[in-house]
Amino acid sequence: MGIQRFETLTFSRRIKAPPSVVFGAFESVEAREIWSSPHPSISIGYEQADFRVGGRDVVLCNSEGEETSRFEVQYERIDPPGLLVFTERLGESGDPASVAIYTVECRGELQTDLSLTIQIAALTVDMIDGFAEGMPKALDHLVRYLE
Repeated sequence: MGIQRFETLTFSRRIKAPPSVVFGAFESVEAREIWSSPHPSISIGYEQADFRVGGRDVVLCNSEGEETSRFEVQYERIDPPGLLVFTERLGESGDPASVAIYTVECRGELQTDLSLTIQIAALTVDMIDGFAEGMPKALDHLVRYLE
């Protein structure tokens, strides 16, 4: 079975905080647990967190106390405060449901122009509409968290 769908999504926000603070919100596990959920009914937790090049996070998404998704993240490039590149694999070990490459760019001095690009290959489950709907909400939470 081949790729169900492939898409590139780009999101941007202007944030009233310097790039080092915005980048720190991606680096901090505690911060990500607060801002990265796309919906109040979804909680984000970390089974493993290792923010370094080659490091790996295991992210659990829970809705109403039950695990709904498991993501494995691997950090490919970390260049604070301007660039973060990581891959994300959705699903248990074996065949993933989707694989994505994220590129986060932070530009500015006193405020940040944030650009987040996701290249997604939906392999067994078409998650792209979920990414397109959920990521803007998560980034809005990031803006509120930092401002």
